[in-house]
This record gives sequence, structure tokens and C-alpha cells, in this order.
Amino acid sequence: MGHRENNPENDAISRFPADTTEICMEHCSRFWGDNGEGCFGIVWHNSLCWLRNSTTSTQDLYAQTGTYSALVPSDEVKGASTDCPFDNFSVQTVRNEEQYTIYCGQVMNGYDLCFDNYASCLL
Repeated sequence: MGHRENNPENDAISRFPADTTEICMEHCSRFWGDNGEGCFGIVWHNSLCWLRNSTTSTQDLYAQTGTYSALVPSDEVKGASTDCPFDNFSVQTVRNEEQYTIYCGQVMNGYDLCFDNYASCLL
């Protein structure tokens, strides 16, 4: 499917370089956006990625060689649970070795757009 660049109201952010469709989709999976609604799909063409917002639809898509689209079906979009999965400030263990602390009711901003040097995001 192709992307009509003259329809920017469906773009969550401005297009950006992404070497592969998979990288584009990875960005989408971690994107929250300014209003916290997240990413509802991608369009990838010529190593450029567009993240789609909740107003996206198949109406503006058309077949184009070398262009790939992936959209969340609107009937599968469900709100995420806001319940805290564990006690606040509890320490959980992954794979019997890695630990992390639970912070309920908090949003940790700034970590969703750093991919190349993930460790630098945590500084």
C-alpha cells in the first residue's frame, strides 16, 4: 500500500529515516506521542517511516511498489489496564537475574524514542 504525503493529519509525527520496515514498526511499538494515544500503524517507503495516529484509515492507501503499510484494525483497539500489576515500589525479578522496581501511577517520559544507543537514554 502507498502513502499520500498530502494527507498529514494522519501522521503522529513527521516522517523520519528507518532502514527497514521492522525498524519503523519498532518505533511504532514504543511511540506514545504528545497526547499519549500511541501509534496506530506505519507506512514505510524508500527508507522513510510515517507513524500513523488514531485518525488513520485505509481510505488514503493505494498500491505502490516498494511501499509497506501496517495498521491496527480499529475493532481490535482496546484500552490498556491502568491497574498496577504489583505493589508500588516492589522489586520484581526477570529470568532469575535482572531486577526492576515497580512505580505505580507514574509516567516515565523520554525513553520511547531512543533506539540506537539505548543505554544513553537512561542517563
